[in-house]
Amino acid sequence: MNSMIKLWQNPSAEEIGNDPTEFLHILGSPTMLKFSGQDSSRCRVVSTLLHGNEPSGLNAIYHWLKSAPIAPAVDIYFFIASIETALEPPGFYFRHLPAHRDLNRCFRPPFDDHEGLLAKAFLEEIDTLNPECIIDIHNTSGAGPAFAVSIAENHKHDAIASLFTHRLIVADVFLGALMEVATDELPIVTIECGGVEDSHSEELAYEGLVNYFNTEDIFLSVSPHHFLERLIHPVRLEILPHYSLTYKQNPQAGFDFTVREDIEHLNFQTIDTSTCLGWAGDNGLKTFNVRDSRGQDVLSEYFQLIDGGLYPTQTLKLFMATGSAEIAKSDCLFYVSKISDVALPEI
Repeated sequence: MNSMIKLWQNPSAEEIGNDPTEFLHILGSPTMLKFSGQDSSRCRVVSTLLHGNEPSGLNAIYHWLKSAPIAPAVDIYFFIASIETALEPPGFYFRHLPAHRDLNRCFRPPFDDHEGLLAKAFLEEIDTLNPECIIDIHNTSGAGPAFAVSIAENHKHDAIASLFTHRLIVADVFLGALMEVATDELPIVTIECGGVEDSHSEELAYEGLVNYFNTEDIFLSVSPHHFLERLIHPVRLEILPHYSLTYKQNPQAGFDFTVREDIEHLNFQTIDTSTCLGWAGDNGLKTFNVRDSRGQDVLSEYFQLIDGGLYPTQTLKLFMATGSAEIAKSDCLFYVSKISDVALPEI
């Protein structure tokens, strides 16, 4: 085991503390937990807390460990990552610590800082374990329903996603996330289990984990393809770093972009050319960046300004909208897919 990651095998319910926060204090630093399964020749991996402000995956794991569970079908390894970040006061507040990189943007070179070296160490453990699959559990940045994300369209990724949700986003914009190291032999699916404030987020994570642990052969079931709402080739609406933003229901002077304050309510809604998403300041469309998987500027394909308001140029599906100005600035405002790239479930 790499020195950056501790290994703890088969912790008992009595050893993990009285609540998830005490559990993190006991762990102290990035840790891999092993829980032995009925078939020790195979294993599956769960990653969570790559972002320190997204606790539902951790909470679900903690409650599963506390429940005196039966042995899972195969060995399970839990990677609990940004422990110091999660514990930084006031607790579960920071996505990543100030002046540090977002860990879930570090799973490709260069691995030349603390977060990069930690990501590299985890990738090396994955190579050693040779798991049959990996899930990475997150909370959404804003309010909204659960969904899964992968970089591949195939039966294995569909099957994993369907253990948790009926929505799957197939992304082709690469940012350095863990799911991007997936291969045909190693499917990796990100589970966005809903907002932090939504009690259903932890329930969904817990129930999905039970399915993930106890299913003998995840990939043997009838193809879940037709049961998934699939959004293909999404793009990100980003505000460029030197511009400012705020959230209100009408345009605000002194800001380069005013996001409509109920933007989270549009998550997984269909929006058209009549939907105002906010109001740009004097810099207009120069405030924004939208690029496709080839890095081409496609802003004008998706958005236009009408009397200062930002509107779609065509019918789109919007998701991952956040009400956090900090996340909107450091990551993105939201994602959209063209309606032609949305396939609804057949039942």
